[in-house]
Amino acid sequence: MVTWWEALILGLVQGFAEFLPVSSSGHLVLAQTIFGFEQPMLFFDVILHFGTLLAVVAYFRKELLQLSMQQIQMIIVGSLPIVGVVFFIQNQVEYLFSSLAIVAAGLALTGLANLATDRLLHQREHSKIVTKAAVGWKEALFVGFAQLLSIVPGISRSGSTVFGGIVSRLDRTTAFRFSFMLSIPAITGAIVLQAGTVDDWSAVALLPVAIGLTAALVSGLFSLRLLEFLIATAQLRYFGYYCLLLSLGLGVYLIA
Repeated sequence: MVTWWEALILGLVQGFAEFLPVSSSGHLVLAQTIFGFEQPMLFFDVILHFGTLLAVVAYFRKELLQLSMQQIQMIIVGSLPIVGVVFFIQNQVEYLFSSLAIVAAGLALTGLANLATDRLLHQREHSKIVTKAAVGWKEALFVGFAQLLSIVPGISRSGSTVFGGIVSRLDRTTAFRFSFMLSIPAITGAIVLQAGTVDDWSAVALLPVAIGLTAALVSGLFSLRLLEFLIATAQLRYFGYYCLLLSLGLGVYLIA
């Protein structure tokens, strides 16, 4: 059973790391290892994901209400890669979460992606590169395949999709918004898959659930606002350095 303080820590980790480009899955694995938590029950993982889903829906509520049919179609196109692959290899994906070495490698890739995105954003500030304010099917598919990488723990979903959007020449605002429009079906799908494997919902303790859900929601809203600001001001390199240092530290820990 998850205690209230474990629920608070895991909820904060989920909310901050789900949307900041540092990998929520990787940080949850690390948090459970560092604090000696038992593996949380599946229903609690569902609750944390539901908290972050509420955060992204609340943050983008105006944009969601104004989506055109074209934009909805591009969200569907961008979601196809991860839906298709996870449906066929779900068991193999679950195996990845048992390896700290994979988390370390994923964090290194996330760090490099953040540094590359930061560099591209700075280059565009001093060049005449034409960016796109609308997502076409090519951009949607490219960002969708970038999102697919995030099934590996340590690789950030937001980091990989924003990187994919910037490489596709989307402007920074469009890349940010499309990244998190794609997160809605991705997180919803994860909730449905996890909820389907829960055997005993009667084991739910209301206080830890309420604390974890609230922590994930509030920290998720804060991290979305922070990431939007950092993308607008091209400051993702700090997350790049952080992920690389964390990957190095985890590598040293595994070797020692």
